[in-house]
Amino acid sequence: MPAPLYRQIAAELRRRIRDGEFPVDSSLPSRATLQRNYSTSHQVVDKAMIVLWALGYTESTPGAATYVREVAPQEDPEIAAYLDELA
Repeated sequence: MPAPLYRQIAAELRRRIRDGEFPVDSSLPSRATLQRNYSTSHQVVDKAMIVLWALGYTESTPGAATYVREVAPQEDPEIAAYLDELA
């Protein structure tokens, strides 16, 4: 069984961040763009963005873009376990 779409989106964006496609302080595609690109709802995209934030890859403020963080992410096993429960 494939992973839920929000996890697939988060994994792809995380890979693109790690590969340097989205460098530190750059903005990720807008939620609307991600919705169109993945043919999904805003709820799914929001969940993917929460995953990236929880893992320390991004920061955002309401009504603004989501930016790649300067601080190296820490993939805490407790956070990963929590995110698995969200599936």
